[in-house]
Amino acid sequence: MNKTLKTIIYIAAVIIIVAVTMSLKAFVFGNYTVKGDSMNDTLSDGDVVWAAKLASPDYGDIILVMDDDTNLVKRAVGFAGDRLWMERDDSETGSKWYLCRKKSNSDEIERLAEERYGDSVMPRFDLEIETCHLITNNVGEGAFDEQTAFVVPENCVFALGDNRNISSDSRSRGAFPMEDVIGVVKAKGMGLVYAVIAVLAVLLAVFLVADAVKTKRAEAVRVGRGEKSNESADESGASEKEETSDAEKGGARDETGNEQQT
Repeated sequence: MNKTLKTIIYIAAVIIIVAVTMSLKAFVFGNYTVKGDSMNDTLSDGDVVWAAKLASPDYGDIILVMDDDTNLVKRAVGFAGDRLWMERDDSETGSKWYLCRKKSNSDEIERLAEERYGDSVMPRFDLEIETCHLITNNVGEGAFDEQTAFVVPENCVFALGDNRNISSDSRSRGAFPMEDVIGVVKAKGMGLVYAVIAVLAVLLAVFLVADAVKTKRAEAVRVGRGEKSNESADESGASEKEETSDAEKGGARDETGNEQQT
């Protein structure tokens, strides 16, 4: 393989890698920067998160939502048919507010402060609220019990910030249309980027080493063939010289014989 062809192959490989990377970022995975403190202590202002754009959100997933040209980072807590409302718990230590949920396929009423989420970025979060952020139900009234609860519309998701006391979320904005969900957050930080770069670097190094070894072997074969060719040429030349010498000797003998006869 000549150098020009190798150069073309390398350039084509780089173009393909760039095209694949851009396609993955556009349609499969995307990175976004968190703005604000509404997801503290799970995510902080300036954190980089990676979202799977083809994933379907589930309860407890952190999602990216497009709202008025702004990317919001929130946690999904309710889906179509779920009922949500605020409930106050008066105790000796004071009055506290909780967000309650009744899933569409269940008769159980849950206080979300007691809920755990498996492999979510934040396995546990507390929805105890120091100050009541009013949830407005579907007819514009306060949702304070199951009868007056907000019912999540079809093809929508009810999402909250983990830092409930400052978060602007579905309690004030309403449920977000699923079509506005950009993706589900799967990781945070630049670790994923570094891992991808490391893998690509290793693959490139392996390719270059393999190509260098192949080139050296081919060169060695060419050199070996050249040496054999030279040896054959030397042997052929030596044979021709011997034949010439024998012919000369024979000619000399013939001349001597002719002289003697004369």
